[in-house]
Amino acid sequence: MLRRVPPSEARGGATCFSPWGLHFKNTNDIYGISLDEMVVPAALLKKITKLRIEIVLDKIPDLIEGLEDAEIQLELLIRNNGNKEAKYFLSAELDTGWKETLVGSVASLEEKSIILHIPTHSGH
Repeated sequence: MLRRVPPSEARGGATCFSPWGLHFKNTNDIYGISLDEMVVPAALLKKITKLRIEIVLDKIPDLIEGLEDAEIQLELLIRNNGNKEAKYFLSAELDTGWKETLVGSVASLEEKSIILHIPTHSGH
């Protein structure tokens, strides 16, 4: 069994010096510790150098139905899968003359719910 020995106690017998400054007494190993004890897990991290905006619009219905004289609230989900803040400008209009524009921003990896208010009568 190996025992860590400070340099002041490393008298007599074979003393090994490890690359990390550990001193082991009476060992036959070149460093005094096994290869398993020397392997240190590590990860290489790279800085993101390319800025990217990736806007995704979800929850878009195939069909919109509403009751007469009742406002339709259409909820959409906007998501930025990129690594840079994005600004959006969303415009919707109907053949009745109704038009709405939503403007905003969405941060990196953020998702927001946005709501369009659609009147079902022509008096918008």
